[in-house]
Amino acid sequence: MWRRPDVVDRTGDDVQILRWYQEAGFTGCVLKGHYDATAGRAHATGKGLGMRVYGGLALNQHVGGLNPAAVRAALAMGARMIWMPTADAHTEKSAGLPRLCSASNGLSDVTYAIPPVDWSVAEPVEQILTFIAEADAVLATGHLSTAEITWLLPVARAAGVGRVLLTRPSYTVPAMSPTAAAELTSRGAYAEVTAYQLLHQPECDATRLAAFIREVGYRRIILSSDDAMEGYDEGGRRRYRLRAGLSADGVVQEYAVRGPDGVRFLQLGKARGARWNNASAHAAFQRVIDELPVQGWHVVGDLPAGTRQAFQGWSRYATTLVVVVEPTAASILSGRRLARLANMSTAPRVLLVASQVRQPADAQDVAARTGLPLVGSVPFDPLLREAARGSTRATPDRAGLRSPCAVAEDGGFEPPRA
Repeated sequence: MWRRPDVVDRTGDDVQILRWYQEAGFTGCVLKGHYDATAGRAHATGKGLGMRVYGGLALNQHVGGLNPAAVRAALAMGARMIWMPTADAHTEKSAGLPRLCSASNGLSDVTYAIPPVDWSVAEPVEQILTFIAEADAVLATGHLSTAEITWLLPVARAAGVGRVLLTRPSYTVPAMSPTAAAELTSRGAYAEVTAYQLLHQPECDATRLAAFIREVGYRRIILSSDDAMEGYDEGGRRRYRLRAGLSADGVVQEYAVRGPDGVRFLQLGKARGARWNNASAHAAFQRVIDELPVQGWHVVGDLPAGTRQAFQGWSRYATTLVVVVEPTAASILSGRRLARLANMSTAPRVLLVASQVRQPADAQDVAARTGLPLVGSVPFDPLLREAARGSTRATPDRAGLRSPCAVAEDGGFEPPRA
């Protein structure tokens, strides 16, 4: 279970989290942190509770990655779980998932891998496994790829490791198939299925998780929360709700700005401060979309640039995603990452609009490099950029404003529906 303090907002601190576990009748739990060794905290806060509280260590950038000395020290302090790289695994970067370095300027973008992706670390990995075996601790596979986990398990067994946990293998990374997970658990490992997946994983629901459990075999499954995200209570329910008497339709009618063409504009809110907590606004927005009647509404969502919002749950509301990509290396990289949504089994349709195009070849180049079907382009317009910064006002006759309207009319796709 994640807890405060942490590098992202969590529901409660160590004392609150442990109290909830105790009240729910649990006899023990594990405190986890992507960027924190938790053995000391488990020891301090678990005293006198009548339940066993364990800590561990994730091998991310804060300890130098695959660092045998950090593992040896953590185990000597009582750590009972060692996670292979999680937030700083190479798979996280490839999938465009949020990492500490992406939220803090100036931090190294280093990632970690093990064989067969990176054979240079075979020796330190084997030393880490020896330390885990000597302490009879649990080896968790972190966010390594399926190929790396397949290499790791027999090496761990040879080192004497007796406890292995596949860290939420059916999550976005490593996106392990049920068949692969069943094969690995047949060798003695356990596979984790988490509440986090049910609450946050794009295109994931109880039916899909149940099918995964059936194929792997429930005797080799461990259910865990892996979640204490801000915005949810200890029961996994959204803590923020619309106030009494206010419906989703009422929110739109009362708070949305209505344009001359009848389109209503509803905004999430303005950020206030470097660490503004917008969990309540996000929860309210999701509540509105969840409860809007299917009939009579077409919803168009404008997500922030980048991949986080789409992969962290907003894409589940869409039947069509339109990715706006400029002909720059950074923008094309984000477009390619978003294109992964199109490869998910229950994904919405993902289409491309090339923006800030200076010549026709730019649009075709963006399409070729992202692999997405191109439905339109928006020409480069310096005045439009100035208008976006608030330094001037663009008039409706500008080409940069007319083009999106033409794309919407001629793109050949149905409007997205909530």
